[in-house]
Order: sequence, then C-alpha cells, then structure tokens
Amino acid sequence: RSDRKALEAEARAQAVADARDKAAGLAKSAGVTLGPVFSITEQGGSAPAPRPMAMLMEAKAAPAPEYLGGEIEIDADVLVYYLISK
Repeated sequence: RSDRKALEAEARAQAVADARDKAAGLAKSAGVTLGPVFSITEQGGSAPAPRPMAMLMEAKAAPAPEYLGGEIEIDADVLVYYLISK
C-alpha cells in the first residue's frame, strides 16, 4: 500500500506541474504574466459511492471474486487557479 501512496503523490505532483505548464502557455498567449497559485484542489475522489441496502445484501451473497493479474493506472486531476498580472 505504501507504494500506491507514493505513486499517487507522484501523479499529483505531475498533475500540478502539467497545470502550471498549461497556465504558463495560456498566460503567454494572453500577454499576461503568470503569478503565484491562488488556490489548488484535487478533483475526483476515491471514496466509494453509497449503495442501497438491497445491493449490499446481494454482494454479501455473491461468490468470492476471481482476481486476475494486470496493471492498475494511477492518475490525478487538479484544479489550479493562478493570479495573473499585465
């Protein structure tokens, strides 16, 4: 699990860097200077959605799931607002 946490942190850092690169390009195109971060929010979430009781009862009665090998993609989405100046 600690590997996953590290990979999630790396994905967030990359998302922030990508946001800055895009914002810098937009600022340059608009003829303004990109300033400091005004706010930053991570988008999405990993909390499971609430499920009705009937679905929970069915899940308890279902056979154990079969697990197959493969890859898991870890990504992050951030919303960053920057201050700008002329």
